[in-house]
Amino acid sequence: MLPRRLELGLWILLGLHIAWLVLTLRKFDGLLDARGLPLGADFITYWAASHLAQTGYPAAAYDSLQLLAAELLVAPVRMVHTAWYYPPQFLMVTLPLASISYAWSYLAFSLISLALFIFAALTISKGRFAIALIACPAIFLNLASGQNGLLTASLAALALHYLNQKPLLAGSLMGLLCIKPQLLVLFPLLLICTRQWQALLAFSLSSLCFAICATLLLGLEVWPAFLGGLADARHYLETDIPLARMPTVFALVRQAGGSLPLAYASHAMIATLALAAVWQIWSRSQCLQIRGTALVAATLLISPYLFDYDLVWHVLPIAWLYQLGSRHGWLYGERLILCLTWMLLLYIKLILYLLTGKIILIGAVISLALLWLAWRRAAIVN
Repeated sequence: MLPRRLELGLWILLGLHIAWLVLTLRKFDGLLDARGLPLGADFITYWAASHLAQTGYPAAAYDSLQLLAAELLVAPVRMVHTAWYYPPQFLMVTLPLASISYAWSYLAFSLISLALFIFAALTISKGRFAIALIACPAIFLNLASGQNGLLTASLAALALHYLNQKPLLAGSLMGLLCIKPQLLVLFPLLLICTRQWQALLAFSLSSLCFAICATLLLGLEVWPAFLGGLADARHYLETDIPLARMPTVFALVRQAGGSLPLAYASHAMIATLALAAVWQIWSRSQCLQIRGTALVAATLLISPYLFDYDLVWHVLPIAWLYQLGSRHGWLYGERLILCLTWMLLLYIKLILYLLTGKIILIGAVISLALLWLAWRRAAIVN
């Protein structure tokens, strides 16, 4: 259980974050804000891709000009960049969205994502300190932007929670993470490492069935369109992507003025170290909380293409490390790192902006710190 004062403080912060979200939404005049950005910001891409798929042109979602034309059906938006880089599986998931008006679709998507996340948070925390997870600023960033971080974090949380108890269910849930492949990479590797053959079989079947269903529903032509769009995604990463929204080593090096080769090399070095660390941790410890923390931290360090809303995954290590600290006692620096992790996407970012005049997202630094905490815990908890 949380100390009474801490719990009260979290309830107050939850209220403040809800008020911030409401004030953010009240700034909209209809579906647009003063900058011409739509309600839900990124969600308009989901609605537009759904519209194109529903009207018989699913492959057109991977064409930025046709995607923008569909977005303009909602409102005269002024998008700096618009593109659909997701695989056909996620296009299938978003297919129903354009069946209703944009505002109601955004509301339904947000509420379903939030409900799934709250269920996952209650499950992994066993309800004892769920308020610490639900009040996290990262959740409200996802709701404000209309993004998918709550969905992917929920799938990861439930998959890892059920891995030892119900491996077939866990593997099936991991397969659903195909909607965002860069967050999936480590899951099958670690199932092989730990010889979780039932979960691996379920993961393989789930992934395969997901891909087959998407192909049958959307047509074969979506796959060449998706693969062709990956080159555009790389060009976007290397040219005009908003680095201030990217919690990666790649982005930090680029923001510091580093060259593109240096950014890639630095990211590759840290990603390799993270992969080696998480492999070693999973080999040494059977503890779910330690394994989960290591996997999440390493996952967020592997891909150079990552955005701030993906950091809602940090909520999972907060839950698991709090359980370990409450049960076995706290190690030096653990509570401080957990507090910084919780505060990252609002308070830490604001403090850094006030100090430097720039928006700097140190998500990669926090992920490294969480991986270090998992490494330390693995040495004392089997």
